[in-house]
Amino acid sequence: MPDYRSEDVALHVANWVKKNRGTLVAVVGVLVIVTGVLIYGHVWRTGRVNEAARLYAGVPEAGQARMAALTRLVSGFGDTPVAVFAVLDLADEFYSQRQIARAEATYRRVLTEYSNSDICVERAKLGLGYCAQEAREYDKARQYYEEVKTGGGLYAAEAEGMLKLLEHPPVMPLSLRVPVEPSTVLPEAKSGEGDKGNGSSD
Repeated sequence: MPDYRSEDVALHVANWVKKNRGTLVAVVGVLVIVTGVLIYGHVWRTGRVNEAARLYAGVPEAGQARMAALTRLVSGFGDTPVAVFAVLDLADEFYSQRQIARAEATYRRVLTEYSNSDICVERAKLGLGYCAQEAREYDKARQYYEEVKTGGGLYAAEAEGMLKLLEHPPVMPLSLRVPVEPSTVLPEAKSGEGDKGNGSSD
C-alpha cells in the first residue's frame, strides 16, 4: 500500500489548484451569482406576498369597489398564494349578482391555476355546483356536490345538504329564493284580530 505523506498530498493539491485556477474561479463565480439570484428572488417574492396580503385585508366588503379591488388583486398578484382567495371571492360576487356564466368561469380558474390547494378546489367545486343548480342543470350540480361530499373536507356537510335539496329541486332559482320574515305577516294578523275585537264590542 503506497505511503502518502501529508507533505506530498499538500503539494499535489497545490499543483492541482494552480493548474485549474481558472475553472475554480468560474465555478465560484457561478455559485455566487446563483446564490444572489435565489436570495433576491426570495426577498422579492416575500415582498409581493406581503403586499398582496395587505391589499386583500383592505378589500371593501361590498359594492363595485369590492369587485374592482378583487379584480386588481387577481390581475396584479395572481402568482401569490393570496390570489386564490381573491379569485374565489370574485366568483362569489359574480354569483351573488346572478352573473352565472362569469361565476362559473372564475370558479373553473381555481381548478386549473390553483389545483394544489385542496380546500380552495373544494370550495370552487361547491360553487360550480351552485352555478349548475342555478341553471337547473341538476345532474351536473349533483356530480360536483358528490365530489365535495366524498372528499370529506371542510365543505362536505354543505354539499350533503345541497344533495338533499336536489331530491326536490326548487321551482325558483336559488339566488331568488328570499325567505319571508314573520314580521311581514304579523301586522296583518294583528289587524285582523283587532277588527274582530271591534266587531264583537259593537
